Amino acid sequence: ASTLKSHASAAVRNVVISVILIFAITGVIVYLVATRIVGPLKKTTEVADAIANGDLDQNIDINQDDEVGQLANAFRNLLSNLQNKAGAATEIAKGNLDVDIAVVSEFDTLGKAMVEMRTQINEVIIETNQMIQATQEGKLDYRGDQTKYSGALSELVSGVNQLEDVLVHPIKVTGEYIERISKGDIPELITDEYKGDFNRTKNNLNQCVDVMNGLLGETGQLVQNS
Repeated sequence: ASTLKSHASAAVRNVVISVILIFAITGVIVYLVATRIVGPLKKTTEVADAIANGDLDQNIDINQDDEVGQLANAFRNLLSNLQNKAGAATEIAKGNLDVDIAVVSEFDTLGKAMVEMRTQINEVIIETNQMIQATQEGKLDYRGDQTKYSGALSELVSGVNQLEDVLVHPIKVTGEYIERISKGDIPELITDEYKGDFNRTKNNLNQCVDVMNGLLGETGQLVQNS
């Protein structure tokens, strides 16, 4: 009987020890899962939410040699790429078109789009400078080719062309009138509508025409009376 009791006590003790070991192992597993999987995944999720909301001022300080670590590295690369793109966009917004835009792969749609945007802006600037240079050189009929661009960039070139038209027409009229008057060919009064300084120039030319007509009339009267 004492032997059976002893065996029973040993069996109970072994069961208790086994249960304790199971709980201990389970606790260790839970701790490892919490520290190496749940925690990092939660942090990565928080960073992903921040990125989705446009907040790129984030940092992923997870360094593990497992699948969770690989996921963290992928998000780290994504964040770095977006931060670089945001920095480049800020520089372009400031007018710095020499900023380096990294295209990280053939699938980098954002990078390629930013490079194309910078190229288009540069080309519009070149086009505009050519128009300015042509005007400075007296080539008043030169206009930018707005068909090479689309959207707002095309509208910009078109707007500069319209500005050239507004500036050039009064200049040409003034030149034509001065040339005709210098040759003794008195033109008719200008009836086109102008504003501001252009209108003052028109009025001055019309006064000049009136004076010349008056002088011619007086000269003709003197000739008749002589």
